[in-house]
Amino acid sequence: MSTLRVLIAAPASGKTSLCRENAARFGTVYSLDRARAQLGLHAHDHTVSAAAVAAVHAEIDETLADGVDVTLDATSTVAEHRARWLGLARRHGARPIALVLRADLPTILHRNALRARPVPTDVVERMWHEVQQLTVPALCAEGFADVSELDGYGRPLR
Repeated sequence: MSTLRVLIAAPASGKTSLCRENAARFGTVYSLDRARAQLGLHAHDHTVSAAAVAAVHAEIDETLADGVDVTLDATSTVAEHRARWLGLARRHGARPIALVLRADLPTILHRNALRARPVPTDVVERMWHEVQQLTVPALCAEGFADVSELDGYGRPLR
C-alpha cells in the first residue's frame, strides 16, 4: 500500500526543508510552489494556482497509480483543499497521512521576511491561525489515517 503524505502548515513553517531532509523516506515530493514557478513567473505567482493544482493533482494521480509513496509540499490549511488530496488517496487505496507543522508565529514571520519574495504578512498570519485551529480528531474525521504534529524544525511535538 502506498502512502500519501499531506503537509499542513502556514508559509515559511519549514515544509520544503522537511521534505528535503526526509527525501529518502518521503517518496516522490510534489510542490505547489515549484509547479507555480514552472507555469508562472515565480513560486508565489498565484495567477497560475489553478493550473498548478491541476498539474500536481495529475502527477500525484499517476504516481499513486504506480504504487509509489507521495508527499505533497503545500500549505493545505483549508479542508476543501485537503479533500482533493484525500480523494486521490481513496481512489488509489493509498494511506493518507497528515503532517502538521506547528511552527511558532514569530519564527515563521522572521523566515518569511528573509525570503526574496515574502508572502504578505496578513496571509501568513491567517494561515497560521487556520493551522492552530486544526485538531488531530478533526483531521482524522476528514479521512486521514494518521496525523503527526511537528514543530518548525520537523521534530515531533508529542
